[in-house]
Amino acid sequence: MKTTQIFVICTLNAGGRYVHTATPDRGRADALAARLVRSYTADGWNVEEIQHPRPDEWNGEGPGVPAVVEVFRLRNAAGVWCNIELYRVEDNNEN
Repeated sequence: MKTTQIFVICTLNAGGRYVHTATPDRGRADALAARLVRSYTADGWNVEEIQHPRPDEWNGEGPGVPAVVEVFRLRNAAGVWCNIELYRVEDNNEN
């Protein structure tokens, strides 16, 4: 059985959670999340907090269950909040 990790980048705000992209490459996921954060800050959002849960805190419950890897908490001048979240999902393949 082979385990594959997929990293998913989402935004979460009062309107809901939206998936932006997914990749099996952690480095690429970090770069894409950073690019999304830069895009928001260029539009006037401020990064208020960055959370990096310890690996033992973001282990998922099992295959297919998303685990939080990193969260950027942003807020704009009007007080509207938005999170940019990076998740890891493990998939156990039978191949």
